[in-house]
Amino acid sequence: MEPSTDAISLISSIALIIKQLRLSSDDVLGNVLPFSPVRAKLVELQKNVKIAETKIDEAKIVIQQLGKLIRAYSDLISDVRIAGASADKFGEIIGLEETLLIKYKMFFVNKIRDEYTRVTNGIAKLPKPKSTEAAKKVGNLEIISRSIRDLNQKLRDQDDFSKVTETLKNISHQYSDMESTLAELLKEILIGFDPSEG
Repeated sequence: MEPSTDAISLISSIALIIKQLRLSSDDVLGNVLPFSPVRAKLVELQKNVKIAETKIDEAKIVIQQLGKLIRAYSDLISDVRIAGASADKFGEIIGLEETLLIKYKMFFVNKIRDEYTRVTNGIAKLPKPKSTEAAKKVGNLEIISRSIRDLNQKLRDQDDFSKVTETLKNISHQYSDMESTLAELLKEILIGFDPSEG
């Protein structure tokens, strides 16, 4: 079972216990005399139970958001790996026979462009970071993204075998850098959820 699912189950069971506490305190309060000192304590207990219920609801939302965030990063990192692998695969294919460059160039150029578009769309959908360190990493992603865009354009315009293979290697390296940056960015965000790091 996923940790987020375990956390939601745990929080749900705590919420149920708190609800039972509230119902029990309601029953007891109904049987206590209006001016009894015990009544004031029960009213205070009910206020604290309501606060706890609110905090539980907030925790559920945070855990669900965290799960979505992790999935978004995981999907994006997978897309980045696929994009880098496409550049590598094209390099391997034309490395077998230079004449394959003419035959497969436009197919791979278009595929690499489509994967680049999917990756940049994924980056654009990521939530904006709150920490300065995370914001720097997002800036690095944007720089890498522009570099890949320029390399993709260069690839489209090149017909020389050695230049094409060099450009493909550069694209692949840029995607590796992007993957590392995304992993660092996710780590930075997750540290913010760890109270021991505070």
